[in-house]
Amino acid sequence: MITSSTEGTLKPGGRREGALGFGDLAADLERTQREKWDDLRERLLEGEAVRDEVWKLFDVAIDRQLAKARSLDEGLRSFVALYRQDAGKTVDEPAGDEPSVREFLRNDVRDAYRRRLSSAEPGASLRFEQRVLLTVLNQQWSRHIARLERAFSAAEGSGGPWEHVSAKYRAASDSSEHQMLTMTADHTLGYLFHAPIVT
Repeated sequence: MITSSTEGTLKPGGRREGALGFGDLAADLERTQREKWDDLRERLLEGEAVRDEVWKLFDVAIDRQLAKARSLDEGLRSFVALYRQDAGKTVDEPAGDEPSVREFLRNDVRDAYRRRLSSAEPGASLRFEQRVLLTVLNQQWSRHIARLERAFSAAEGSGGPWEHVSAKYRAASDSSEHQMLTMTADHTLGYLFHAPIVT
């Protein structure tokens, strides 16, 4: 169920108490990431370029699907199946190179999403998008913080020179943030196409 609760998440300019009781490196990395995602959250709350953020997340979801597929055709059909029930019968085959497939998917998912919103009441689309994006972002940020806590404990417990420990944590932090982005994209796509447009 989609909720608009921000419980357990960061507020703009603030920091969750005890979220990262680590050293300067961990604090700096978390602060940099938090500022970036808090800025996005603020823009979503203000209704600023919400649809642009939807398109960006759709693009991330396309990249993820194509990257994990064994072939372009598999990536094409598996992604289309995420939002079109008639995908098996109506997908037109684009040219076989990756840029063409990517462009086809970008246009197709946007057209399908516009059709889904075409019957929504005025203003409902924006409120629906805000609610979905903020809910997913809050959920994924909390999971990101939890992964950072586990990653630092693991890096700190691994021993060795500080350079090794810090490099290990930095890599885990970057990987977790990337996972947050891809999961935000996947979940946003799913909610926007399959959740009731209720505001």
